[in-house]
Parts: sequence; structure tokens; C-alpha cells
Amino acid sequence: MEDQTIYRPLSGQWLKWLASWRGFSLVGTALAFIFVVACGAESGPGEPVSLGLQTAALNSCSGTAGDSEFKKLQVIVRHLNLDGSGKKTFSKSYSYDGNGSLKVGDVPEGHDEEITVIGLDALGEPVLFGRQSHTIVIEGTTNEAAVVLSKYGGFSCPSGANEYTHRIFPSVTDIGNSRYLIAGGLTAVNTTSVTSFEGDDGARKAWVYDARSGLLSKVNSLMNNGRGAHTAVFVPGADKNQVVFFGGTAEMTFNQANGSGFGWSFDTSDALKSVEVLEWTAGDDPTSGQFLATVSDQELYRKRVFGSANIVSNDGLVLVCGGGSWEIDNDEDYKECDVWDVLDNTFISSNIKMHAYRSAHTVGVLASGSQTRLLFVGGTTAKHVAEVYYASSEQRSGAGGHFVKHSPDGIDKIYHHSMTAMTGGRFAVIGGVANKDGNFLPPSADSAWIVTAKAVGAGDYELSVESLGGLGAGRYFHTAHAPSGDALTILGGFTGVGFNAVAEPRYYDAKQGGLVSLAQDEAAIARGGMGSILMDNDTILMAGGISVESDLSVDQNGVIEVYTPSSTPLYR
Repeated sequence: MEDQTIYRPLSGQWLKWLASWRGFSLVGTALAFIFVVACGAESGPGEPVSLGLQTAALNSCSGTAGDSEFKKLQVIVRHLNLDGSGKKTFSKSYSYDGNGSLKVGDVPEGHDEEITVIGLDALGEPVLFGRQSHTIVIEGTTNEAAVVLSKYGGFSCPSGANEYTHRIFPSVTDIGNSRYLIAGGLTAVNTTSVTSFEGDDGARKAWVYDARSGLLSKVNSLMNNGRGAHTAVFVPGADKNQVVFFGGTAEMTFNQANGSGFGWSFDTSDALKSVEVLEWTAGDDPTSGQFLATVSDQELYRKRVFGSANIVSNDGLVLVCGGGSWEIDNDEDYKECDVWDVLDNTFISSNIKMHAYRSAHTVGVLASGSQTRLLFVGGTTAKHVAEVYYASSEQRSGAGGHFVKHSPDGIDKIYHHSMTAMTGGRFAVIGGVANKDGNFLPPSADSAWIVTAKAVGAGDYELSVESLGGLGAGRYFHTAHAPSGDALTILGGFTGVGFNAVAEPRYYDAKQGGLVSLAQDEAAIARGGMGSILMDNDTILMAGGISVESDLSVDQNGVIEVYTPSSTPLYR
């Protein structure tokens, strides 16, 4: 991630913040003001040199002005350590008197600083939230920093969503420097016989959301093949950056009368073996990237829908696993994983096989780098519902890399669930549909667990399971993230055996040891099948998803939101 710099002159350190407010009527009118942060001087007198820190308040998703008046600002600076811990080094609040400027002093110098800006109402309650990490406060260097403010305890909407229509099952990928790539997704519906979600021209499009400007911008190039329910990974390079897309499908069907008890399926004739590579020059705007035509001859070993893809080495190897039909109990071919070599844009021989046939499973990262360890959970009817992948330094030569199976007690054989990394080696495994004796059961409100992976011995792991309560409703095709590593937030999804979307968010309460509702938070749009990601500013980006089948028959801007749950720690 690129560092941002706040200027620190010899006579003092200044941060100048130009705010362009859109959408929220925080003090009765739209605001534009200068916010100046001055840091203590270390040397002789002189005129301070200022730097522009541009910031914006995202639009209200309803298109109407906010109803909370913005009266004060609280500015917090925290120093981040390599182990993820932090120390607060600066915290002050200031009244905003409407004169357009504010001076703040004594921000300390430091590397890898985190800036948090909180907008407070007249009672001191937070109404807006913004955070930027990986900032450098250093003497004699200039650069720009930016903080986007979003509604605290609610939803905000980026601007610039031109040509961004409704879609289901897109991918959302972190591409560095607070930018996120939204790509593909099925964009049309046919209800002639059963409900069929398909990809039209919109399924070939991609967008970049910049969390430091609040803008959504369309990528100029188009995918070679539109797709949804695919996987994607970002691989940065010294000269070129890439996002690599694997598999997916051109069509997904929903038939409530499906005999397995789970109405969603795909036909293998619609599934994809192909690979897409979006490439752009490092340092350039990623919207200038091109989807390469030169990879059209590269194919996965098997067509993969809702498979997984993870970087497993420091030299550009990606492990791609699973993704067959979840209606099949076993398929030996799908136990074999593909290994993609980013350096040559080709697959290499791997001989790496999972112990279980998995589809619609989840993967969590236990360790990254040269000793990558991955935790696979679910997507199988096998007894070993989990297994751990151990990467090898010899994988490029086709040797090494293996799975160790685990059968932790207390977790169902589930598909289409979510798994969210939390602190302390914990993973929240939420929702999904359970398979029993070859049939899928209706999603259960009891399907919520904390799986803890404890390292034992030389890189081995013990898995333990804690059952949670309070999911409220069973759900699948939902999303879940944990701001600050502990504030687990569950959003959306479908429930029951019909096409029913869930609206109510749920949150993990460590004191209660379960999931609860935060009544003060803004109600979500009921929908499922969205792509999402936890951004580096501790807010959640959600792209796409639908409430009803007919959403995809309407040619209008699709849903894209930034959510800041009120469980997000502000003053850590």
C-alpha cells in the first residue's frame, strides 16, 4: 500500500483539509471549509507550509439530507505497530463555528499513522466517521492525504455510479492504496420457466471505488467473457499490477421445486473454465487497465463456480480449488486444485489435492508469505468439514503443498456460508445451508459459530468450535466482516427455501457471547448475492445484490453502499 504524507516544516507542521460536502445537510446548508492541523515547532520561526487534505462526506443513499446537525469534530491520531497493535498519540475535539477554518496543534511526527475524524452532533454523539491508515507524518516531505466521511451507524452511497446496473454475485477485490475493484456479476433475469439469472453486456464491466475520494469510476476495458460467482485475486508487481479472475458462470437458476431442498443451481454448460487478467502499469490509474486477450487459451482443470483462489507464495503463485456443483456428493476430479503462475500468466503442474470434494466453501488465511497456511471450511458432506493447506517453497517446481484434514465437533456440513477472520486466530463461520443425508435443510438461525485455530507444534493447528446464538434468521448469500478485528457485522442474504431477502443486520457482542441487533443503526436494504469487502478505513463496501428477481429486469443504477456499523470502535 502506498504511504500518504503530512508535511512537517521546520517551523511547524500543518495539515490543511479542504472538505467538499455532498448530500448531508449537517449545519443546515451544504458545507465547504478549510480544516488546518498544525503540529508543534522544533526550530526557528517562519511561515508554516500547508498541505491540502481533501475530504468529502458521502451522499445519503436516500438522496435526502441527513437529519443530524454537525457541531463538532474530533481528530484522533494513532500509531500503528507491525503486529497490528496501536497507540493513540493525539486526540482533541473542536467546535465548528461555521467560519470555515479550524486550527489544531501538536500532532506528533511518525510513520504508519492512522487518522480518524469523527463528526459529532450537539449532544456529542457521532454522526459521521472517517479513517485513513498508513499515513506518514514526517519533516520536509509533501504529499496529500484524504479522508472520506460516511454516516456512522448507517449507509452512505458513493458518487459516479454511471452504467453501474443491478447485478448479483460480482467480485470485490482490494487492489491497494484504498482502491477496490468491482467486477462482473449476473445482470439480467429470465422468468419464462424457472428463474434464470444471466449475464448481459453489463456482466463484462468493472469499476474502481476509491475510498479516499468516495468516487466510483468505470474501467475502460471490458472482460472477454461476462461472469458471476467467480473468484478474483490482486497481485501487485514492480512494473505491472494484475487482478486475475477464475471461473464463474454465465447463468444461475433458482427453482424452488428443486428436489434437493435448495433451489439454486447452475448447468455445467454455462460454467466457465476461462481466466481473465486485468493489467495496468503500477502507479497508474487502474481504470486505464486492460483485460488481456493473450490469456484466452488458459483454462482451469475443471469449471469452477463459487470456488476459491488465494495467493500462496511471495513469487506469484495462486491456489485455485473447488467450485463444482453443490448438488453432487463427491467428484474426485474436483479435489485437485489448480496453481496459477502470475509471472507467466499460465497454469503450472501442481499435483495438489484436497481430501474432500468442496464447493461453495470458505477459506481463511492462517499465515501468509513464504509459509502460507489456509483454513478451508465447509462445502462438503465429508466428515472432515475443515482442512488446512500448507504451502511449500517447492511449489513452482511442482513439488510440495499439501492438505491436512480436520473434523472439529459442533459445526454442520454447510454450503454458501461466510467465514470472517477476527483477532486471536478466530474465524466467525456464519449461516449457509446444511446438507443432511443428501438433502439441503432450510437455513437455520442456529448456524453461527466461532472456529478458533490454535497453532501447536511445528506449524500444526488445533481447531475448536464455539456455537453462537442470535443470528435472528437463517441466511445464505449474505456478507460478514469484522471492523477492527472484533466488531463482527452480518448483512443481508436470503432465508428460507423461497426467494426471501433479509434486511436486519446482526452484530457480535463479546460480552453476551452471541449475536445481537443494534436498534439504533439504520435499516439495511433487504438483499442477497452482493459482493463485499472490509476496507482499510474500517467501513464495509457492498456492491450489487438483489431483493427480488425483477431487480435485474430494471435498467437503472444498481446498489452500491458504504456501511459504518455503530459497533465500529471509534476511540480505540
